[in-house]
Amino acid sequence: MTNKEMILFLFYNQHLKQNEIAKRTGATKQYVSKIVKQDSRNIEEKESRKQSNKEKRKEYLKQYFSSYKSKKDNSYEQMLAQHRKDILELSYDRNFK
Repeated sequence: MTNKEMILFLFYNQHLKQNEIAKRTGATKQYVSKIVKQDSRNIEEKESRKQSNKEKRKEYLKQYFSSYKSKKDNSYEQMLAQHRKDILELSYDRNFK
């Protein structure tokens, strides 16, 4: 099996990424990219991977938001409570000095 055939096999049959193929075959990433782009199956594979990633992302977000618990931001209320407390302390000290 030639280097080109190995690259195409790994890309289309094993569904590896180009950088993974480059590591396995010892070729450069640029060479792997060039070989893959020259193949006639490239456009179909690209669309297939794009669709697959889109579905994975959709499933991930669905799972993430179903388990996500919204945290109520009460920092404004805390700040107001602290402000009231500070007002009482400052006004108390001023009245009794």
